[in-house]
Amino acid sequence: MLFVALILAVVPIVTFVRADVPTAVQYSATTQSFADGAVASSTAFCMTNETAPSTVLTFDNGDLSSMLIDTTLGVLSSVDSPVVVHSASLVPGDFTVVLSGQKIKITYTNVASKTFAFGDSVCATLHFTSSASPAGVLVRFSNKFTGTTGLLPAVNLQVVDPSLLPSAGALSSVNPLPGGTPGTVFVNRSSGANPGSSFGINAGSAASGSTDVGGGDMIMGGGVGTGLGGGGNVRIQTAGANDLSGTLDNLLVDREIFVARGKQLTLSAPGFTSLMSIHLVGTHTAGGRIFYMVRATDGGSQIATEEGVIQYLATANSITCTVQTTDKLHLGTVNSGCTPGFFNPGSQPGVSIFDNVTFSSPAPIVVHEVFFRITNESGSSIRLEP
Repeated sequence: MLFVALILAVVPIVTFVRADVPTAVQYSATTQSFADGAVASSTAFCMTNETAPSTVLTFDNGDLSSMLIDTTLGVLSSVDSPVVVHSASLVPGDFTVVLSGQKIKITYTNVASKTFAFGDSVCATLHFTSSASPAGVLVRFSNKFTGTTGLLPAVNLQVVDPSLLPSAGALSSVNPLPGGTPGTVFVNRSSGANPGSSFGINAGSAASGSTDVGGGDMIMGGGVGTGLGGGGNVRIQTAGANDLSGTLDNLLVDREIFVARGKQLTLSAPGFTSLMSIHLVGTHTAGGRIFYMVRATDGGSQIATEEGVIQYLATANSITCTVQTTDKLHLGTVNSGCTPGFFNPGSQPGVSIFDNVTFSSPAPIVVHEVFFRITNESGSSIRLEP
């Protein structure tokens, strides 16, 4: 989500190839071109649910997904087991994968049905020896989601002279992902009982041995918008532990959110708007701070502004908040404060901000907004309130 230009300079680019038949499930290959001359090679074939989030696709026990690979690719040797899965509910253990002749067969073996949700993907990594000479290759996909007969979705691969392939050093300083769909760069899940691998991102360092030369900045940024659209928020996430031992994935939650655009308060004195709420269950608690800056103008030269910090602490059925009066600056009269409350859906505990703006020469408020950043000292998920 973040640092795409920097990330891609240090990890391999994943080339996605759209299926040639429009489908609800999209198919791709992580590598599209391979060197000829009987070279040991590998690629992963993925199926990803890109239907509307409201459309429900389900894996049921015994569902088979097949990938038929043309013999022109070369000699197929093996497929990695387990498959690689990116999902909040599906896990690699839900599937078996085998290489049978020119087919990769992925079978859903869990007796319980599971949702194949929007954005979920299942990938199988194939190892093979490339063809001795250049060739075009078609890989066809078959399953209950997009059909098992007739004109099947497919991706095109190619085996080419090695001189036509970019070298590992051919990445430039900017390597964008295609627009139109969410982009993600990630380290694959580990196999067996191994823990997840680290993923490091570093800005450029000064030349080795240089004297008193600075290093490069690390820049994090949400996407820019246009006009009144506003840019994208920047969110830092972690996944804590579940309450019980088991194989269920831990939940990724926002630990800090930099809200990109100012949120509007009511054009009145007192002014008011809701900021955020927290999903809490059982005996879980959440606390944190909201760093904010209020700006109000009369549409002319009169400005009232204030910067401060809201502390909050909540359980599933109670919440308290306070503005740090000793850590507050103002120019003009704003008199900001916070109000705890519960927000639907879910009756989640959360925080609103209010103020009481006055100008030195009485005038109506024309611009009234708050910029803010939230920290979340818990493993519970935050929701920005509308």
